[in-house]
Amino acid sequence: MHNKLSVLMLLALAAAFVFQCGTGSPTGGASSPKALFNQLKGMDKGNQTEVISLIAPDDRALMACSMDLSVSMAIRFSGLFGGQPVSDETKKQYEGLRKKYNLPQIDEGAFATMQDPAALKTFAVQHYGNLNYVKFMKDFESISQKITGNDTDSQTLKTAENKYAELKDLVIDGDTAKGIVVLDDKTEQPIEFCNVDGKWYLKLGAF
Repeated sequence: MHNKLSVLMLLALAAAFVFQCGTGSPTGGASSPKALFNQLKGMDKGNQTEVISLIAPDDRALMACSMDLSVSMAIRFSGLFGGQPVSDETKKQYEGLRKKYNLPQIDEGAFATMQDPAALKTFAVQHYGNLNYVKFMKDFESISQKITGNDTDSQTLKTAENKYAELKDLVIDGDTAKGIVVLDDKTEQPIEFCNVDGKWYLKLGAF
């Protein structure tokens, strides 16, 4: 069960959903897809709080929502199938964080949104759209690792030691762009960008 929860957490954070870019007044980003990639190269990919400023504004709410739902699910199933139950102290810390950020009640309906990308995005924007994402991710990284045993440094798509080495086949089409990332071990993965208010951001499905 622990492995399933770790995979769920990875999928929630990597979130292989590709949504249209939104508007607003986002912070972060870069002047071009290439400039953004160069910033990403210099970052520790396991550090969600560092990468958050490069993620498309609409996807930040989705990232925060997915983390919260995954931690809630991990708590719900902890102790089953021979797993280690989450301590009452850790549960109390988690509920304290949820109260701090005024997060919605997690019920069966909230869990059901995880099966529907469109519903999940709507839920995320409604309830997680006005957070201070840097502070939120820092707080929730700590508690999620306690609850799920998920180490983001080792559970990201590639470990921090396997750095982004090269961006190739970059194609810019208006306010979107796609390319291929070559990693140090020569494996490749797709990457997508979007332009919001003149700045380029990383789409969540590419992280």
